[in-house]
Amino acid sequence: MIRKTLSITIVLWLSLVPTTSWAQMPAIYPEMGMIEMVGDKQVRINDKIYTLSPTVKVMLADNTEGSLSDVSSGIVVGLDLIKINRRQLVDRITILPDR
Repeated sequence: MIRKTLSITIVLWLSLVPTTSWAQMPAIYPEMGMIEMVGDKQVRINDKIYTLSPTVKVMLADNTEGSLSDVSSGIVVGLDLIKINRRQLVDRITILPDR
């Protein structure tokens, strides 16, 4: 009886687990676009200027950590935004792979 219950539980659990890994799932970013300008404290995308968080993180297209020096004009990125004291800041810049 316990073995049958365990088998049913495993089958049900496996049916609920997605078949693709999280790394393969498309990410949704509040803002996406081509970098027009990047500085120490700001980035401009789609004619809009965003202030960078002092702890901004950069993720490269291969899903490894990068640095702000990896971000340059002409590359396509996704931005994760946070709000601190009513100010919207860029918390993470993800360099999107070429399609």
